[in-house]
Amino acid sequence: MHPQPESLRRNRQECLTFHPGLTTHPDSSDRGKTSLNLSERYSHFLLRRKNWFLALLAITTLLAVAGLTQLRFDGEPREIFKQGDKEFALLEEYFEQFGPDDNGIALIVDGEIFSSAFARALRGFTSDVESLPDVLSVLSLLDVPGPNDEPLLPSPDSEPILFEQARAFAQVHPFASGQLISTDGETILVTIELVEDGPQTMDRVAPIYEGLLQLRQEWFGNLSCTANFTGSVPVRVETLASLPKEFFVTSSLGAILAMLVALGLFRSLSVTLVVAAGPGLAVLWTLGLMGWIGLKIDGISIPLPAIVFVVAFANAVHIMIEIRRTRDCSRTEAARRAISLLATACVLTALTTTIGFASLTLAETGSVQRFGLATAAGSILGLISNITIVPLLASMIRLPAGRAARQPGSDSSSRESLTLIARLVTSFSRPLSLLALVVTATLIWTATQLKSDIVWTETLPLNSEINRASALADEAFGGIMQVPVIVTWDQSLSFSHPRTLELIAKIQTLLKADPTFGPSLSILNFMPESLRALPAGAREQIFMQAMPATLSARMLKPDLRRTVINVRLPNKGAAATRPAVKALQKDLQNLEQLYPGFSLHVTGSAVIAAENMSNVIRDLVRSLSFASITVFLVLTVALRSLTLGLLSVIPNAFPLLFNTGLLYYLDKPLQISSVLTFSICLGIAVDDTIHFLIRFIRERREGADVRLAIDRSFRTVGVALLITTAVISSAFLAATFSSMPGISFFGWLACSAMVAALIGDLVFLPALLNWVMGRKERRRRERMQRRKGLRL
Repeated sequence: MHPQPESLRRNRQECLTFHPGLTTHPDSSDRGKTSLNLSERYSHFLLRRKNWFLALLAITTLLAVAGLTQLRFDGEPREIFKQGDKEFALLEEYFEQFGPDDNGIALIVDGEIFSSAFARALRGFTSDVESLPDVLSVLSLLDVPGPNDEPLLPSPDSEPILFEQARAFAQVHPFASGQLISTDGETILVTIELVEDGPQTMDRVAPIYEGLLQLRQEWFGNLSCTANFTGSVPVRVETLASLPKEFFVTSSLGAILAMLVALGLFRSLSVTLVVAAGPGLAVLWTLGLMGWIGLKIDGISIPLPAIVFVVAFANAVHIMIEIRRTRDCSRTEAARRAISLLATACVLTALTTTIGFASLTLAETGSVQRFGLATAAGSILGLISNITIVPLLASMIRLPAGRAARQPGSDSSSRESLTLIARLVTSFSRPLSLLALVVTATLIWTATQLKSDIVWTETLPLNSEINRASALADEAFGGIMQVPVIVTWDQSLSFSHPRTLELIAKIQTLLKADPTFGPSLSILNFMPESLRALPAGAREQIFMQAMPATLSARMLKPDLRRTVINVRLPNKGAAATRPAVKALQKDLQNLEQLYPGFSLHVTGSAVIAAENMSNVIRDLVRSLSFASITVFLVLTVALRSLTLGLLSVIPNAFPLLFNTGLLYYLDKPLQISSVLTFSICLGIAVDDTIHFLIRFIRERREGADVRLAIDRSFRTVGVALLITTAVISSAFLAATFSSMPGISFFGWLACSAMVAALIGDLVFLPALLNWVMGRKERRRRERMQRRKGLRL
């Protein structure tokens, strides 16, 4: 229902600070007057000095554009899971002593291996790769000694019978079988180790990988076999190369879809542009600020622009709808009135979301801390842009009035629909409230059942070359990733000491007994029984000569009294492999008790990164849980009502819990992409809840009972919530078309969160308000009526 002039005059004098007694007039509080004066003063100051503010906004935007040119994508893979704990320090020590295990490239070749054509191609390929200045070493079948100390793979001009003999020999070779060639002799593995003389950034490794792709095509392109790359470097290159493209494509497509939907809903290009100006500037300012202070875009911060836009857009829609509701005053007066009425709500939403996002800085992981800092800054910048640029543009541009303003005597169809929904919700408030409690409790249970997981190729399309090669490597070699077990002995022992060899044999037996692990490789694979029987000096000398230098450097350091047992790990995800790794660590602790003088440790990028990425997910969940509690406390204090604070918990938590229930139903684990949608859930739900509650309180202070206040809040705030949900969902819908599964799934979850937030704020919240506060009001009226009856 469109407000009459009398109520308009009353609204202009309204103050948005809240008294515990909701029926108390706001002017009865000095604090209320102070707040009123502040919002009025700001709105008058803003609109009387338009040129000043426009100049300031222009300068700020130009600075942001300059900062945007400095924004970079983080191409250092270790930064996202880097932590300052003991395990990460041990990983870095392992890298320093034996070389990093995350700068390798694996070529998986499947087909006719033992042939003259392939022997020629493999020799040519490895020779060209070894000549590259950025390649440290290449390991292949050519490094495995065969009969007569010749390479196991015969020369190209050898007789066919020699190739068949080589196949049979390779399938039982203690080093080659299961490591460089599959047990069926159809698949081989070629590993390429890059030089580690600085950070393995995209600028460094991408050209190397491109060169290897060209060499592969040159040597294997015409053979009847498949040759695909996989490994940490290809995964990193393909992922990070796709991130900027996906970042800009999904953001641009989302913006276009959102603008089209907004244009269809507002039916005015000028209104759409004004509403989008505030959130758009907030995103630009945030990214520009990140560029100036040196914060980089990494995998976690990919959805940052969407989050900033979502939080800012919701407030911009509320401001615009309030401006368009006014029909009896000038454009400047309408803008001033909207800011006066909604400034407190906008500040409160920005405050709660800023506190929520800032809580992420309490996480242990640096990437999560940076994400929290950037989103908190974006929330503040969104507030500034909305309460400046939106009213400024609205006061300068002739905007068409809202439908209700154009037709004072009638409501729009959307408002009539909202009125009908409001009456249905209040009529069934008790069962709906009980349903909300039961559903929330059920969803909380599903949230406790979710487990975190990380799959190293989860960012790549399922049909990508790297995924196909990784799946083949899992089948043929038990995985491409390696888990190093570091064995350290004291000064009284050596690597060839019988006790050392006995311990290594027991560890390999443990590894073989667990089906999770693939084949293991240690110095025992190069030390047959005949060699172990020799005297220690001769044994070590012959062993060092027999072991390939490439492997020796990565597996044995006699001067450090250390050796490494490498075991392969399949790409099944951390959730599937973590129990086996934990069991192995426990078994190694038991072996340390049985073998004094030895220390045993499990490390490696696959283990530490998986554990730390799980910590990243836990950090996000824990910080967002803390944020939810903080938001509840802030709302309780700001609204000065414990009842309203408690009633806001369910609508605020419902979108987040709804997504956890969806993950549980789809049998999906907690991953970075899914957890990041929780930030959006929290931001948009809190925003909608605050605007609804503030409008509800305002109507109550004008004398409306609970049902009437809910009905009026539906007709005003409900329209903004519907528009916000439609526009933002369309923006996130663009992400569902991404070729990267993580981003695509993020888009679907974000859309579901928007719908859940709408249900929480337009169904559960008003039902709870009517059930709890309406019941109190009705009981109070009944007591008053009984007292009147007694007096009579």
